[in-house]
Amino acid sequence: MSAKRVLSGILQGRGLTGFASMKSNGMVWCPLSKVKDRPAGVVRGAISANLTTPTESAVRSLSSALRCAAAQPLAASIRETERKPTVVAESCQIRLKGERKATEKAQPKEALPHLKAVAVIRGEMRALEQLAARVDQTFDKAVEMIENRAPSARFIVTGLGKSGHVARKIAASMSSTGTPSFFMHASEALHGDLGVVREGDIVMLLSNSGETEEVLLVVEMVKRLGAKTIAMAAEAGSSLGRKCDVCLEIGKLQELDHNRVAPSASAVAMMSMGDALALVISDRLGFTKEQFALCHPGGQLGKTP
Repeated sequence: MSAKRVLSGILQGRGLTGFASMKSNGMVWCPLSKVKDRPAGVVRGAISANLTTPTESAVRSLSSALRCAAAQPLAASIRETERKPTVVAESCQIRLKGERKATEKAQPKEALPHLKAVAVIRGEMRALEQLAARVDQTFDKAVEMIENRAPSARFIVTGLGKSGHVARKIAASMSSTGTPSFFMHASEALHGDLGVVREGDIVMLLSNSGETEEVLLVVEMVKRLGAKTIAMAAEAGSSLGRKCDVCLEIGKLQELDHNRVAPSASAVAMMSMGDALALVISDRLGFTKEQFALCHPGGQLGKTP
């Protein structure tokens, strides 16, 4: 079977109507719609391939390139004597040689969702490894401050945005593991909720940047009320870190969304630091399973013997 006939059959099978012609340096195919009314010496939308040996497999490779090229804008007018665009199939990418502006290469397929999910999870694992490497004796100071508070003093956790959501979870974990505590919304604190703060309370303030305006105002006010303060921020040198008595650093972590801005690695690190604080203190208190059950009578945990 001739290469020309093979090519015509392949093209027609894919709904591509045109004509093929053999030349000494290869094969030329032109869509039928482009052939009509073409001026002498001009081929509109012609596609050629350098097939020194026009075998059936080579023609099939050309047809694959033609399918991709069919969706690409071709030059409106190309003179055979000047610049013939050459389509080359290379790993599903198309090159139009000889044109001043080449068509864009085919974009790689988007990664499957579960592969992206694995990348996010592994990114969070790396963030936790970095956090573990940063924990030092500053953590001991925070534990000592909480343990040595007056019997009537409370442990209060505050924050805003995603840090606020993490702060709420930390307060809940502390309460259920032997350290009475509660969450105070940073914005609401500035509109009356500061009234819950008493002298001797321990207030832990969360802000990844350490520059959240509302949180910085809260730390100033709770210090005036006689509370002691613990910061949780990326850096102890931040405004929040400098204003507080102790700063638990989580480090500057790269977020894991495609824009690198959505709190993800930093939020996980903050939550992990909070869990560490709650569980270490609970262990040091000798908090028993029976005491835990009294604080958690509902759900499956409440039924644990």
